[in-house]
Amino acid sequence: MEGVAGPSFSSVEEVLTVVSPAVRVDGPVRVLPRVGQERAVVHVLNLACEPARDAVRPLYDLELRVDVDALGVPGSSSARVLSAVAAPIRLVVRDGRLVFPDVGLWTLVVLEGR
Repeated sequence: MEGVAGPSFSSVEEVLTVVSPAVRVDGPVRVLPRVGQERAVVHVLNLACEPARDAVRPLYDLELRVDVDALGVPGSSSARVLSAVAAPIRLVVRDGRLVFPDVGLWTLVVLEGR
């Protein structure tokens, strides 16, 4: 684009060294953030499958690191957590971190801006 200055990269690998995901987690989990107007939703999918039992192993004390600014919800200090098998709960966002007591097959995290 003419007239636009910025960094120049020669490969995708080079770009990925300077990009930080808005949501990060360690463990057998896939996170899929979706950003809306004054709200972000993060789908948390547990991939700890036990094929012999046709089941998913629950994960305990799972930590999700979120960049609330990048997700479009600056100042968000708590999240609603929804699951198909448990009552909704609210978690506190501390230093960009959420700690889930347990995660089953699928969990939905709703962060709202101030």
